[in-house]
Amino acid sequence: MSVHAAGMFTVKEINRLKILQDVIDRNLRPGQAAEMLGITPRHMRFLTILLFTEADHLPGTFTIL
Repeated sequence: MSVHAAGMFTVKEINRLKILQDVIDRNLRPGQAAEMLGITPRHMRFLTILLFTEADHLPGTFTIL
């Protein structure tokens, strides 16, 4: 059974979700988050929009403790 099939996340994936949550909460600017994740600011905007539009279809919420 793989890690994803078991519903677990790696530390790297959890850190990415925390960074995305900081952007959503406006604690971090998208450009800064993009630099931290090693992606372009345009890709960061795409991910943020994707989270807002697809949040109803995803299990759980994106509120990171």
